[in-house]
Amino acid sequence: MIFKTTVISLLIQSVHLPGISANEDQSRTELHVTYCRGADGFHKLPTSVHEINEKSPPDWVIAGYDEELKCDIYSYPNDPRMMLLFDQWGNPCAMRLGYIIEDLPKRGESNNREFTYRYDDKPMYRLANYWDTDIWETTFLFTSPETLKNGGRKETGGIFADEVWMPLTGEYVRIPDHEYGIMSIGFTKQACHKGMGNHYFFNMTPWLDCHDWLGPYVHYENRKLVGIANAPFGSFTYLHQNWFEIHEPRFVDRVMPFKPGCFNDWLKYIGTTAIHIYLVANPRNISCDACLFG
Repeated sequence: MIFKTTVISLLIQSVHLPGISANEDQSRTELHVTYCRGADGFHKLPTSVHEINEKSPPDWVIAGYDEELKCDIYSYPNDPRMMLLFDQWGNPCAMRLGYIIEDLPKRGESNNREFTYRYDDKPMYRLANYWDTDIWETTFLFTSPETLKNGGRKETGGIFADEVWMPLTGEYVRIPDHEYGIMSIGFTKQACHKGMGNHYFFNMTPWLDCHDWLGPYVHYENRKLVGIANAPFGSFTYLHQNWFEIHEPRFVDRVMPFKPGCFNDWLKYIGTTAIHIYLVANPRNISCDACLFG
């Protein structure tokens, strides 16, 4: 009886009823970040250097250069938490997230919990320093690594991301544009949520050791990729703009029903530094469809 009730509940979450408007524009012409149903969410980010320079003085300034990807790195001044990379043509290369090392254990310390989660044993993250601040960084590409090594995209047709790549095992892996391919690269289906879509978490199982959780997950609507996300363990602060999200166990239970028992405990006492990255123009309109099992 309990199993039947759980299945029915998940089906109700996932059904997309006729007549309910879905997010029709999935053309990747706008980039938004941060889930929040209020005014503090769905921040629109620039998708070209030209757009950055339209504001005087600009919010985003050059923070460095990536020799490997051949891209300029932009961030808010003195803030390495969120970085945007642009190629020689001023077109998008990638988004880089920075997890400030001294911030990560703060929530645990306030709860008298030792921070035992490690970034140095996860190839997805690399040690870096921007603005005289030590961070663990990870980078999500908006085109293929090969394209970037060849100098980037001279023309984009207004599409900021023609492909999406994540460094899941240290090497970049392309995220399928279509939902049917996502489980073949190690993502497991969870639940659907309005304003996010169908959730797939990388290597998330009920028997996972929380020390081994990497952080990445992705979102689909009507079988199409509409967003990516990351939520490694650790706490955060903010400076100019709060890009990251605090997720409490009650909310996570709705979107991640198939998780290990340690997860909510870590979430409560250690915290996660979560962010949603939306690839569509109207992320608030993302809805749930009838697909439950991929």
